[in-house]
Amino acid sequence: MGYSYDRQAHGPDHLDSARRSKVNHELVRAGFDGNGRFRSMGAAMNGMHAVLDKAGLELADIPSAHYFMRDQATVNFRLAFSNPQDPFSPTEIENTTLHISYTKLSEDKYEVVSYLS
Repeated sequence: MGYSYDRQAHGPDHLDSARRSKVNHELVRAGFDGNGRFRSMGAAMNGMHAVLDKAGLELADIPSAHYFMRDQATVNFRLAFSNPQDPFSPTEIENTTLHISYTKLSEDKYEVVSYLS
């Protein structure tokens, strides 16, 4: 996916629409358009993290298991630009969140819709 780290156009805390679209496209390709099935929400979160990581993004929030205890829910997480020089100081993104809606279809089958808002 290879993204540049040029943040000058919108400032250091904003994700540009082209990059957002590319990440959303990759989330669809990974099955997060509701057509993919995941054996657990942990597996789904791992898939989302892989897409975000390739784009130089990470969650700014820590997802707790209690968000995923119900059979269906919708949650939003803040995002940050990863900092390859210092992984302990990412830059939070002000104009985008990761939206996740999920439904537990059976004991080991989850339907997940996820996109950058």
